[in-house]
Amino acid sequence: MSPTNGQFEGKDFWESNPDFDALVERTRNPDSLERWAAIFELGERGDARAADRLRLLTSDSDEFVRDAARSALAKINVEVLRESGTLEADGSTCVTRARRMRTHLDAPVYTAWKTRPVPTPSRGGTWVIHTVVQEIVEVEGPVTGGRVLSLYCRAVSPNTMSQVPHAPIRSAIERLVKKGKLVRCDDFSSDKVEEWTLQRVGSPCACVRQRGLRELKEIPATEVREALLSMAGPAARRRGLDHERAFELIVSFYAAEKELEKIGLLLTNQWRGLLNA
Repeated sequence: MSPTNGQFEGKDFWESNPDFDALVERTRNPDSLERWAAIFELGERGDARAADRLRLLTSDSDEFVRDAARSALAKINVEVLRESGTLEADGSTCVTRARRMRTHLDAPVYTAWKTRPVPTPSRGGTWVIHTVVQEIVEVEGPVTGGRVLSLYCRAVSPNTMSQVPHAPIRSAIERLVKKGKLVRCDDFSSDKVEEWTLQRVGSPCACVRQRGLRELKEIPATEVREALLSMAGPAARRRGLDHERAFELIVSFYAAEKELEKIGLLLTNQWRGLLNA
């Protein structure tokens, strides 16, 4: 996928709330990243006209554009079925107190965002940056802001992630939350984007899954809490969990015997809100 300078005349395209015709025009852009971003927005529209255009884009010359078109079509089909009452909320990829689990391997597999070429935040247009952030949250949510930042930077430059500008990505996350495109599922005690838990509107805020490739600090506190309560049972839900018991359960659930120091620090800082909550 080719890079884009992301510069638009006048008001940024994302802020202009583009109509259907403007999005269709973007799907004809020579820059494949612009086409990909337009497809994501068409999938959000979720109507028959969008579906017709997306079907054509499943034959695009770029593999990421083709994948995005297929994913957007699948999302439209699911929403249509759900609105008609023939499809319940999907529980196959998310456990929310549904059953007792002894280890994270008892939970559904964690679906990781598929890394793809993205623009350097300092040069990319706001619209494209916002779309990348939204797609990461859609695929991996509930997801920490820190992991969103890490995945974006890894996609830009896996060998020099620390040199990728973080400010535009943080700004994109803040603006998406403010506009109601994403929701925060954390306890709102932190102003640091890295410590937020992000999810799509209308999706569960607590979703227990296997650890996957995530570092412990990248697992949302809401997910850890539900995992612990699943192990500890109803009594713990009434009384809460003390620090020592939570520590033991986390080590056991995530088979993290080699990460004891990390767990201690997380319980003191990032996960402190899950105790006695």
